[in-house]
Amino acid sequence: MPKRPISACPAVGEADFTSLSARANESDKLTYHLRSQPESVAEARALTRAALLRWGHPELIEDATLIVSELVTNAIRYAHAPGRGRTGDPLTLVLLRVASHVLLAVGDPSPRIPARAELDDASEHGRGLHIVASDNRDMLIAYSRDPLVIKATRADTIKGLVDLMDKGMSAVSKLPSPALVLIGAHDEVVPIKPQWTAVSHLPDPAHQRVAYYTNGWHMVLRDLDAQTVWADVATWIGNHSAPLSSGADREAEARLRDWKTYGTLKTARD
Repeated sequence: MPKRPISACPAVGEADFTSLSARANESDKLTYHLRSQPESVAEARALTRAALLRWGHPELIEDATLIVSELVTNAIRYAHAPGRGRTGDPLTLVLLRVASHVLLAVGDPSPRIPARAELDDASEHGRGLHIVASDNRDMLIAYSRDPLVIKATRADTIKGLVDLMDKGMSAVSKLPSPALVLIGAHDEVVPIKPQWTAVSHLPDPAHQRVAYYTNGWHMVLRDLDAQTVWADVATWIGNHSAPLSSGADREAEARLRDWKTYGTLKTARD
């Protein structure tokens, strides 16, 4: 596969990367040859980390090492599939400093460009999550650049989160009053059915309100329609029994009746 640049600056094409690489000073370009074996992933991360520290860009280490791990792993896993390349051929890692930016590329011996594979639910790799947390694109981009936001999570951390969610579901019936539960109709992070199962077990419906936002996503307090949610939260804080100005509480009541009666959401727009 030809080298494809990944950059901390606006995207550049392959031809641009080749041109920049050819004009780069020796001190601004690092090239490494890696063996096509799993151990090379860790080696590539270490080389990338050392280069960024040398060039004075420690803020890029987390993103760059994550990206280089993905690229080298894919090169080892797929580029040496039958008919794609010889297993003895090395991989190439190139790091290029361009002004205040850093670009990196991984090359493998296969002449074929990447192609999307046909996958099914039984596939162990390559499916991705395809999850969108909010319709507020600018906010999501800002989050991706925030150094305090975790971008690479260990498997045991995810397991801990899932276990915590299981405990939370089991403890819903013990939730103390008062409470306001916000549900976004387009939530792709937490499936909608478990959310309705949870709120249907709230122990004190008179003081535990549910609000359902037809334009809401997982991050309802940061979505494009967040001001509607903020106004409802402010209303509820002032008076736990007051109707919400958006009508999201009435939307929730209708859907909750359907859920308790039919075990599904019968209301239009769902």
